[in-house]
Amino acid sequence: DMLAGRGVTSLDDAMRDLELKPVHEALRRLFDHEAVHAYAFPNPRAKTAKKTADAIDELVNRARTLLDTACHYCASPAAEVAGFGNNRKWTGDRDTALQRFRQRLEAAKKLDAVVKQLPAAYTSEVKAVLPVEAVEEISAPLWSAVIAWAAIEALGAYCDPAGTNQAASQVFDALRLREVMAQSLEKLGTHGEERWRVVSRIRATFAHAAWAPAAQGTQRHTPVFTWLHDPEVAWLIGVHEWEGVRYFNKEAYERFLWWMALRSLLDLAATPDPKAIAALESEIELRLKAAEQAQYRTESLLKIGKPQTLSSQPASVLRSETTATSSKVADKEVAAAKKKSTKPKKPVKS
Repeated sequence: DMLAGRGVTSLDDAMRDLELKPVHEALRRLFDHEAVHAYAFPNPRAKTAKKTADAIDELVNRARTLLDTACHYCASPAAEVAGFGNNRKWTGDRDTALQRFRQRLEAAKKLDAVVKQLPAAYTSEVKAVLPVEAVEEISAPLWSAVIAWAAIEALGAYCDPAGTNQAASQVFDALRLREVMAQSLEKLGTHGEERWRVVSRIRATFAHAAWAPAAQGTQRHTPVFTWLHDPEVAWLIGVHEWEGVRYFNKEAYERFLWWMALRSLLDLAATPDPKAIAALESEIELRLKAAEQAQYRTESLLKIGKPQTLSSQPASVLRSETTATSSKVADKEVAAAKKKSTKPKKPVKS
């Protein structure tokens, strides 16, 4: 009855989508235009603190439904086929995960104060991916991306608080959130390939969390830039070949770098620390200089970095680590969702 006479390419896929329908509907409700708009642009006639708190309360309630439906699905036999294993139990506390979600949304409203402490040269790329100092028409889609990121983090924290990032990445793929999220973002103003870029950035933040600027860790075991082996990240930063050499796009790389710093920026927005902001700036500057010195050649970046203990690093050089593999599920969904040009391009360096 649900197919209404429509043919499907895979009966298994159709059945899995049907089983995931409650989760997908909960995600769509989270991205309701009115709910997102009330949070991003509160009614100017209401008191600022109250109107923001009310909007966040509504989003938290919608996120609660998402967490409940996702947890319920993962406890079902269907979850084993999705890659969760047999009756995997979520070990986190739902209310704690929702509290983190709330704190992220509250901190996001203070991002301007953090960004204003960064050099002006960086702000144009920051504004391209984060909702800071922007007019309503431009920043509305950016606000929705931050809400989406916070929701995926909450799912990971509820699933496995000891391994939030890995759990978030796994949940993202297993629950097939990519296409649903892209569709929702499109309704909120993110169109064309950009909606797929936003979704891919969100997933990469968790799949490569150890690589993110100011990421927490104790030791680097792999070269800094081995995350470039991920084909989805390669697409995000515009990797292409010219005369037998692989290059990446300067602006796309900078935007990706600043988006990967979202977690650190939100932490700093919640608890301002000028020294920590300076340290984050130094870490990002270090990576940008490394890219420039490599003349934006992918292969050169892959050779940079040696295994080292982080405690021996100077304070301005923060921790960096990465995973070098990408989920087969993500590869398949990205390939099905967008077409990539195979024609060689001239290297874009600026």
